[in-house]
Amino acid sequence: MKVIQVVGRSNSGKTYFIHRLLERMTVMFPGKVGVIKHMGHHIFELSEGKDTTTHYEHGAECVAGVDAEKTVLTVRDDNLDKSLEILCDLGMKYAIIEGFKEYGFKKIVKGELESGECLLRDPTVDDVTESLDAFDDYYTLGGLVKELEEDERAPAGASIVTFSGVFENIPMDYGKIAGKIGENEGIVSVKTSLNGKKVMIGVASVDTRSACNAIDKAVSELAGMKS
Repeated sequence: MKVIQVVGRSNSGKTYFIHRLLERMTVMFPGKVGVIKHMGHHIFELSEGKDTTTHYEHGAECVAGVDAEKTVLTVRDDNLDKSLEILCDLGMKYAIIEGFKEYGFKKIVKGELESGECLLRDPTVDDVTESLDAFDDYYTLGGLVKELEEDERAPAGASIVTFSGVFENIPMDYGKIAGKIGENEGIVSVKTSLNGKKVMIGVASVDTRSACNAIDKAVSELAGMKS
């Protein structure tokens, strides 16, 4: 899942720009674009007296209200990572974030706000859609599996194998090592994610043995190298 973060001072046009971006991207990637907005100190008020609200008030960790058109989920968590995990597990390919400027994702900056992670400043929608590959990845194992399942290169009945592990030393050429997985016989598609010291690998293969052998080689190489 690609993370497209939009930041800027108040009244810089963040929301308006995201609306224009959504109009384009939801056509390009139907059903695969989600949005997270940082509310800050403005508390999102739950409807007083409604069953979904009282369930939450009585201690439920999360409450989902499902009607004929949509599902509204309330989660007792204010961490951006939790929302990103939810979107990724739902199979979103793109998560647009409004705000949370303290997070280190590559950013679209509206206006004069200073940011060390600025990828695009005051871009057009075309600028963004032409630069999608440059934005940061964010994955959960569930998200990796969904992308592999939807990969058009994977034949019906393809085996999907995942790995998740923490390494004290991640080599500088991590990407090359991960890329070697795809060179193994029987491998159809590979997805990898690096978040700090945590490495996640997902492989789609014509058979389970090929996928396991390819991941085993990559993990052994990662474990044996120093940064």
